[in-house]
Amino acid sequence: MSIRAPQRTIIGVPDAEYMAKEQLDVFAQLHERDSNVLLLDPDPGGADDTLDGSWQPSHGSDADFSEREEQVASSVKSALSHSNEVHLFGVGLGGAICVAAAAQQPQVRSLTVLAGWLTTDRLLREHIELYWTLWEKSPELAQRHSSLMELSAQYRRNLGPFFNPTIPVVPAATPRTLRRLSAAYHVDVTQVAAEVTCPTLVVAPTRDAKIPPEHSYELFAAVPDSTLLRVESGHGALLERLSEVFSAHLQMIRRRLAPGVHAATVQA
Repeated sequence: MSIRAPQRTIIGVPDAEYMAKEQLDVFAQLHERDSNVLLLDPDPGGADDTLDGSWQPSHGSDADFSEREEQVASSVKSALSHSNEVHLFGVGLGGAICVAAAAQQPQVRSLTVLAGWLTTDRLLREHIELYWTLWEKSPELAQRHSSLMELSAQYRRNLGPFFNPTIPVVPAATPRTLRRLSAAYHVDVTQVAAEVTCPTLVVAPTRDAKIPPEHSYELFAAVPDSTLLRVESGHGALLERLSEVFSAHLQMIRRRLAPGVHAATVQA
């Protein structure tokens, strides 16, 4: 008896500070039984591991974002050649990139954005600039600061003695992931969000210190066919609330998640 290959492809795009395998590996394993899973690092071809000495996140342009959008859109086209349906899942910067790619590729069957945003406002840019300033002074300090902001205070308290603030949650930055800060600095998907035609799930971590949940609420309001899921977590919802996020995403791709606003646990 032959085993039929999955006819669904899920493309996962990570947040700026992670390589795809680091952030989305467990999420991918949960889907691999009935889906092809492509973990895509949003880095233009030829990206290397060096930074010019004068490089700053603010020195880039909209091209830093649009190159990554084209990369995801191209992957959607490629996946459609061997899959009946393609779904996008993006976190943080990866979510904003997926919004733009979904608007460009109406064949996308569903879109899920975790801790995303429409446009990089002054406060988000200050956060990016602070991270860069810390990294210039001490990469270790920047990593520890980002790791503390990744998890909610409630989650850290619940871990009790098992939480060690000296052990980072966020990976050490590399020139490749640092270069994504320029793309994050120049995000503006306000107009294209209204052009997304596929069902969209916006997951808002309500205790997110990096991307405040108000940004997810704005994204939810901007995308026509969207559903909002509030999860009680910090930015690292895939660590704190993986089962809830995965369950809601599974319902979304199976078209079993009712439109509107949801909170707490969504059962598969």
